[in-house]
Amino acid sequence: MARDSLRDAGIYFTQAREAAPEDPITNRALGDFYLKRGIGALAIPEYEKAVALDSTDIDLRFALGRALAFEQRYPEAILQYKWVAERNPEYSGAQLALGDIFYRAGQAQPGYYAEARPHLEKYTQLAPNDSKGWSLLGRDYFFLKMKEEALAALTKAQQLGDKSKDMYTVLFRVHVERKDWPAALAAIEKGEPNTADLLKLAQVHSFNGNLAQADSVYRSLVAKDSTSSDGRFALLELAKLQYRQKDYPTAIGTLQRRIALDPNSDEAYYYLGLSHKEMKQLPEATTALRQAVALAPAKGERHFWLAVTLTQADSIDAGLVEFRTTVSLDTTSKSASVAYQQLGYRALLKKDWKSAIDDLGRSVAIDPRNLQSLIWLAQAYQNSGDRENAAKYYRKVLEIQPGEPNATKGLKTLGF
Repeated sequence: MARDSLRDAGIYFTQAREAAPEDPITNRALGDFYLKRGIGALAIPEYEKAVALDSTDIDLRFALGRALAFEQRYPEAILQYKWVAERNPEYSGAQLALGDIFYRAGQAQPGYYAEARPHLEKYTQLAPNDSKGWSLLGRDYFFLKMKEEALAALTKAQQLGDKSKDMYTVLFRVHVERKDWPAALAAIEKGEPNTADLLKLAQVHSFNGNLAQADSVYRSLVAKDSTSSDGRFALLELAKLQYRQKDYPTAIGTLQRRIALDPNSDEAYYYLGLSHKEMKQLPEATTALRQAVALAPAKGERHFWLAVTLTQADSIDAGLVEFRTTVSLDTTSKSASVAYQQLGYRALLKKDWKSAIDDLGRSVAIDPRNLQSLIWLAQAYQNSGDRENAAKYYRKVLEIQPGEPNATKGLKTLGF
C-alpha cells in the first residue's frame, strides 16, 4: 500500500478509535490492518489496547499472539496462545500456533519437540483435512524418534497436498532409516537437503546401485570444503566407493589426500592397505595395514587383512600372530573362520594334529560349508588315527560338492 494510503487509513482508524475510546473493535481493526500489511510492530500496541479494554475476548488474545509471533517475540506469543488454548481447547488456531512455535524451537533445543506434540495432535483432531497440521506433526514425530508415526503423518500430509520442502526432506530421512531407498530418492527430489542429508543421499545412491550418482554427490561435497568434518567424511566415502568399483589407483590417491587431512583415520589406512594389496603392492599394503592396526587395535578385520597380506608376503610367523589376534577379538565372522582355518592349516603342516583339529573345528563351526576347512579337518582326523571323524568330514565335503577329489580319495584310503 502507498505511504499516503497507509497514512489515510491510520487517520481513519484513529478517528474511529477516538469516537469510541471504550470499544476494542476499532483497536483490533487497526491492528488487523497493520498485521495484514506486515507491520507487526504497529499492530501489537493496537491489539494490546484492545485486550486491555476486553481481557476476556479469546479472538483478541489470539490476534495479539499472532502479531507477537510475527515480530518473533515468541515467549510473549506463547503466553497469549496458551491463554486461549486453556480457556478453549477446541480453538484450533491456538493449538496449531503453539505446535508450530514449539516445533521450530525444537530445532535449537530438542526438548521443545515433546511440547509441540500434544498441540499438533490436538490440531489434527480438530482440523483433520489440513495438510499443514499433519506435516508439522509428522516432522515432530520424526525428531521424537517415532518413525512409524512420522511416516503415517507425513504420508497423510502428502495425500492432503502438502508440498513443503522441509516435509519432503524429513520424509527422506524417515525412508533412509527404514532402508526404503527408492522412496527416499523420490522424496529428496522435492526436498531441500542439508550437508548431512547429502551424505545420506550419496550412501542411498550407493546402496541402490547408482554408483555414478553417489560419486557425483561425494565429489560435490569434497569440492565444497574437503577440510571440514563433512568434507573429510565425503572424501573417505568417495575412496571406499572407488575401491568397491575396483579403481584402486584412484582410491589410493583419494585416501592419501584424506590421510593428509587427518592422519588418525584408521579406516583410511585400512582401505589404503586393501587397495595396495589388490594391486599386489605388498610392502605398501603391509605398511598401511600396520598403521590401521595401530590406530584401531580392537578391530578384528584390521588384524585379519594384515595377517593375509603378511602371509602373501611370506611373513608366515608374523601372519600367524595377526590371525591369532583376529580370533581373540572376533570368533563369529567369516573372517574369523578363515583365520582359524589358516591357524589349523599351519598346525597341520607341523603335524600338530590336536591343534589342527581344534582350530579347523572352530573354523567349521563358524562356517559349516567351508570346503577347505572341512577337507583339512578330515585330514587332521585321519592323520591322528581317528578314522570315524575323518570319514564324517569327508562325507560332509561330498554332500556340499559331490565328487570332490580330495574327499573321494580320503574315503577310499580309509576303506569306506
